[in-house]
Amino acid sequence: MKRWWPTLLLALFPLPAAAELEALTFITEEYPPYNYRQNERLEGISIELLERIFAETGSTMSREDVRYYPWARGYETVLSEPNTVLFSTTRTEQREQLFQWVGPIATDRVSLLARRDSGIQLNDIEA
Repeated sequence: MKRWWPTLLLALFPLPAAAELEALTFITEEYPPYNYRQNERLEGISIELLERIFAETGSTMSREDVRYYPWARGYETVLSEPNTVLFSTTRTEQREQLFQWVGPIATDRVSLLARRDSGIQLNDIEA
């Protein structure tokens, strides 16, 4: 059985030239500690990584150029508009063929919890 652990990614590498980066639209959402807003400014690990990429390529772009959307809007946008980057995005089996993946920048484990008295019972990973 192949296991898929969600992996957060930033779809950029290999590093393109500054002009190529500036032709892309970057979208993120609220997902601390990777990306979030604090006092109306984008912050987080993936925001800092993206700014480093901008600097390394000589791009004039900055975190102020990143669009901040609710998850559903950002996801729909990246599926429908070319040259759009959505980050940080969890890599799953269902999304594997939808995107060009880069990373990882982090690995997450997803756990399901339920109260004992909930009546929910899972007997194996497929359930």
